[in-house]
Amino acid sequence: MKKILLSLMALTVFFSLTSQNAFALRSDDAPDVIGPIVGEKLPVEIMMKDQTGTVKTLADLQGEKGTVLVFYRSADWCPYCQMQLIDLQLYADKPIRDKGYGLVGISYDDVSILKRFTKKWSIKYPLLSDEGSKVIDALNIRNPAYKGRSRFYGVPYPLVIVLDENGVVKAKLFEKSYRKRPPVSEILDAL
Repeated sequence: MKKILLSLMALTVFFSLTSQNAFALRSDDAPDVIGPIVGEKLPVEIMMKDQTGTVKTLADLQGEKGTVLVFYRSADWCPYCQMQLIDLQLYADKPIRDKGYGLVGISYDDVSILKRFTKKWSIKYPLLSDEGSKVIDALNIRNPAYKGRSRFYGVPYPLVIVLDENGVVKAKLFEKSYRKRPPVSEILDAL
């Protein structure tokens, strides 16, 4: 735990010393509304490999009351995503489970990247690989700024979707800038 907190502090210092534009691959031109409609059933099946290479479905991942889906850009190259995923492990995983929800991270990252990241940061909740960004596309949350030859092609806009036990969208949390993520307290309030 001490190692993780020290690493988080180092990342925070790194962000503050680095130019804000160093990680700005594109401007923050996200649409005002993205993703599925609140009150409607999630319009896509979740069936992806987790960081261990095991295929998981939404039924495998949900808690008694539902699921928190965290769509993020990359655990490999996006420091804002890395901080969010670590924060969720440190400050939200247990409270989310205690409230009856499963917690899941989803990106276009390869399973090997997810495995390496979860090992390094002791992430215990599942991170899923949306190979080919199929779910990302089905939910209409792919960032169109990145074209087919870019290594960033297929990244989603960062988005948190809270589903109830029937797979109905209960809440969506979204910040227009990829540099900001909904705070853990906001996610917990949405439950």
